[in-house]
This record gives sequence, structure tokens and C-alpha cells, in this order.
Amino acid sequence: MPKRDFQSRLASHLNRINKKLTDNAIEWLGTLQDCLHITIKKNAMGDIDSRIIEDYSLVSVIFPQLKDVPVQIKKTAEGNLVAIPYSFELQPFLEVYMPIEHKIKTDDLIVRVFWDTDLNKPIVWVFQVKDVLKSFGNHSVLFNKYILTFYDEVLPDSVIADIIKMVERRNILTW
Repeated sequence: MPKRDFQSRLASHLNRINKKLTDNAIEWLGTLQDCLHITIKKNAMGDIDSRIIEDYSLVSVIFPQLKDVPVQIKKTAEGNLVAIPYSFELQPFLEVYMPIEHKIKTDDLIVRVFWDTDLNKPIVWVFQVKDVLKSFGNHSVLFNKYILTFYDEVLPDSVIADIIKMVERRNILTW
């Protein structure tokens, strides 16, 4: 059995403490976001065959401030007004931080709800996790940074129904 010196044991202990402090800071600084864990099955050509909702949870996320995002107001077939972001030349992706305990993977969807006072309706934006970046301490991962982009594919009706339930729940709770 290899022997570890005092400095190595102390670094390992401090690494665990640093990870707990980082997760705690993210929990306190972040805002609760709805997160849909969706497994995407793809065929040999890379096309999406199906989407399966595995989990639905609230995750604490530190989002950057979204400044100067161009938004179009569209009217749907049912007569509802929808705000859609349409151009991201200035900022094609977002970097967000989440605690390690949440098992967010590439291709998971994160739903962010804003309240638009002009429309007096919620604005729902769906982000997709494109990449996971890890920061390491002495012996383990300290925190994860996630690269998100706006999700631009058409979602199935079952996923849209779940997002509508989530928005209604948030409006009842007045988040």
C-alpha cells in the first residue's frame, strides 16, 4: 500500500472542502431553473429518431446577464403571442455554472422562463447543453461549466405540454 505524506492528505481534504464551498456558492448565487433531461436517440445518419423525457427537475444555475438579445414577437395559429430570439451573431452560446451533484449531460435541455411586462405573458426559452467543461483541483473535479445554445428544433407535443405545465406551475407559485 503506497504511503501518502501529510501534504497530499491535506490537499485531498482541502479539495473536498473547496468543492463543497463552490457548490454552495453556486446554489446561493444561482437562480432555480427548470431542467428537462431528455435522451435523444439518433440513427446511423445522425438524425433524431425519438426523444424520451428521463427526468424533470429544478436546478440552480448561474446564467450570465442576457443583454441586447434580438427578439421577434410572433402570433401563433391559436392567436397567442410568442417572443422568439432570432439572431446570435454577437453571442452564439452561453456559459453557465451548475453544481456537480446535478447530472447534466450533453444534449440535455434547460428551460428558462422570463416574464414580459409588455405582453403580460411568460417568455419561455429552451437551451441545449452543447459541451461540459470541468475544472480540476488536486484530486478531483471542483466544478462544471456548461456551454449552452438556443434550441432551434421543433419539440414534440409531449415535451411542449410538459413545458406549459412548468410555466403554469411557476405562475401559480409566482416565481
